Amino acid sequence: MDICRVCKEKLKSKEELMKLNRSYYHVSCYRQKQLLDLVDTEEIEENITKGKQEYLDRKQEIKDKKRESEQSVIKITDGKGELITWVQEHYDITTIPSFFFLKLASIVNGTYKGLREPITYHELLDMLQRKKRQLDIKLVSKKFDNNLGRLNYDLAVVINQYDGYKKWKLNREIELEELKNKTKEQQESLRHNTSQNQIAKFNKKVDKEPCIADLVDDIFGG
Repeated sequence: MDICRVCKEKLKSKEELMKLNRSYYHVSCYRQKQLLDLVDTEEIEENITKGKQEYLDRKQEIKDKKRESEQSVIKITDGKGELITWVQEHYDITTIPSFFFLKLASIVNGTYKGLREPITYHELLDMLQRKKRQLDIKLVSKKFDNNLGRLNYDLAVVINQYDGYKKWKLNREIELEELKNKTKEQQESLRHNTSQNQIAKFNKKVDKEPCIADLVDDIFGG
């Protein structure tokens, strides 16, 4: 908590406050101190105006940093609920112990032993779901004391295959982009061909229709 450099009391948000040269003041305390020091009144008021703005800027800076921090936490924990729900249903685990949550947190923030980079909750869930069939097949040849042991084993498997998963994701994105571009080209080609066919049909229709001049001659006996 910041304190006033003059009166040494804590600053309260409802009070008129200022910040000057890295120090905080109550505006009234600063004004009184400067007057006692025989500082010019105009200079005092200029400094107060400057100090009040500096205090507001600092307050906004703190607020922005707090918001960024909160957004960072939200981003990191995004998808956690989905992963836990799926894990509990698939592995038939009612209560997940706290050490498993700590393990997940270390994986997501990249501090897990042997991990070179963070893996998001969404990626963990996606890998477990995509590898479900292979992992279920391995269950036949493996023996676990309980479902939590099986979960830890499956998690270790997908973590070790993360590099391959990233390459697969990248190739898939490239393929989807190529397919998207190909679809656009096909649509453009279709529009072009349709337009050409419509023009051809129109020209054919015009060729079949009688000449306007001939019709006029027939009507007026030309």
